[in-house]
Amino acid sequence: MVHAKTKLMKKKFTLYILLLLLSFLSLGALFGGGALIIDPSGELLQIPVTMLEGSPFKNFLFPGSILLILFGIFPALLLYPLLKKPQWTWADVINVYNDMYWAWTY
Repeated sequence: MVHAKTKLMKKKFTLYILLLLLSFLSLGALFGGGALIIDPSGELLQIPVTMLEGSPFKNFLFPGSILLILFGIFPALLLYPLLKKPQWTWADVINVYNDMYWAWTY
């Protein structure tokens, strides 16, 4: 009984570490992506446009949009399901690992 309780406590601790790291990732990407969308020249974040040389982008609008959506909004939306584990069948539809909870695979 004690072993199972210790295992559960370790699992909760690692879950909270994951949630904390996802929060930091999301906040940083929301700030950075939002700043790059507001000012695609990169001057707001003091990023020179010369960093984009050799890439298909002329400014930071598209990279900022990717940063905002993929690393800002998406992880922020995963915080609630990882904490509360709601049973949303629509999210299970595109889960590639059927034996795992859908939020872990996303």
